[in-house]
Amino acid sequence: MATENRYVAVSPQEDVERGEPPVCEPELWVELEIERPPDVDCPVAGLSDTEATGSVQLTGDRCHAHLSFSGDDVTVYTASVEDSCACAGVCGPGITPVDLSVEDGILVVRAYVADRDRLAAVVDSLRESGEAWRLRRLTTPDRNRTVEAGLASQLLGDVSITEKQREAVQTAIAMGYYADPREATLGDLASRLGVSRSALSQRLNAVESKLVESLAAEL
Repeated sequence: MATENRYVAVSPQEDVERGEPPVCEPELWVELEIERPPDVDCPVAGLSDTEATGSVQLTGDRCHAHLSFSGDDVTVYTASVEDSCACAGVCGPGITPVDLSVEDGILVVRAYVADRDRLAAVVDSLRESGEAWRLRRLTTPDRNRTVEAGLASQLLGDVSITEKQREAVQTAIAMGYYADPREATLGDLASRLGVSRSALSQRLNAVESKLVESLAAEL
């Protein structure tokens, strides 16, 4: 789902002359991973342990998920968008999703956010929902346009990580796990390194958390 990187303010004040709400420039770029539990009415529910990939599109009150399993043909799943849906929580005023996709069965949201208050509201909503989620990247829009795999590799020298964590993230960078679009799955990396998906995920999560803290300190 692509949108322009301009959007209506969280609490818009109508422009008297033009009759239009003001347009904000985003302060933040965020990437979130959300694991939808199996007991909710969602096309991505319960897929976090699979190799499902695809995209999600919202049209009015309908959700259309285009999913492929292990390279099979794409199947379209349609459901109603409810207030409890994760997508509804990240598509409100003040946040502009540029991409809603499915990677290894996990919903990935890439979006421009108005400010820290709006991001905090989204995080609070996710916490209250009880769904498993994690922050993949938090930066400014300008920095996001320049942070590529090479720079990410250089940042590793600024954080304290174990050799296994370093090997995991360097392999991920080399195989295009952090490329956009992604060129390798978590399963691909696990096979290359000879470890389980859960062990690899823990190593990457540890490094990503430290990198996010490092970047956030500079915002």
